[in-house]
Amino acid sequence: MNKSRKKRELPKKGSAYHHGQLKDALKSAALEIVRDQGERSLTFRELAKRTGVTHTAPYSHFKNKEELLTALATDGFVRLRERLEAASDHAGEDSLSRLAGSAQGYIDFALEDRALHEIAFGGLGVLEPKSEGLRQADDEAFGFVRSLFESASNDGSIRDLPSEKLTLVLWAALLGCAEAHRNGIARRRGIDELDDLVAVLLEVLLAGLVPR
Repeated sequence: MNKSRKKRELPKKGSAYHHGQLKDALKSAALEIVRDQGERSLTFRELAKRTGVTHTAPYSHFKNKEELLTALATDGFVRLRERLEAASDHAGEDSLSRLAGSAQGYIDFALEDRALHEIAFGGLGVLEPKSEGLRQADDEAFGFVRSLFESASNDGSIRDLPSEKLTLVLWAALLGCAEAHRNGIARRRGIDELDDLVAVLLEVLLAGLVPR
């Protein structure tokens, strides 16, 4: 599901930015570079060129590429939690509907911006141990889904199983579905829509959790 997008017009070299505007512009430009050319092509020189500032200006906000990627990954998990909450609220009142809704929220996020999704989840093993902010953003997104499993267990909708493990199973399965769709693996198997994969995943997972 590819959405066409217009590239944001960036100021010409020498244009003035307010303090917060430059930081946001740098992050936006960094995502554009990753989308267009991949993470390896992300350099501060290219960032400066795209934002129309001097070569040294990006260093006023990020001391190196790792710090910039950490900021982007943190933004990614904040946005993911927003999608999870909105989708679960829209899905209905009962706990199982909210769980299914949160899964759709994850998929919406994964498809909305592949670059941001990959930076967020790809950075956990490398960036997260060094950043309390990223760790917190990740924990809050994960914790929201865990709370849905806990609610479903408490009201008897699912069996009493460890919510941490259940959340990780769903998290990993959704990540795998998103990757299979984006990398063309699903299409080669005749599955064109990611929603079809997620529907089967939820049917199997939630059916297996029904109290016996």
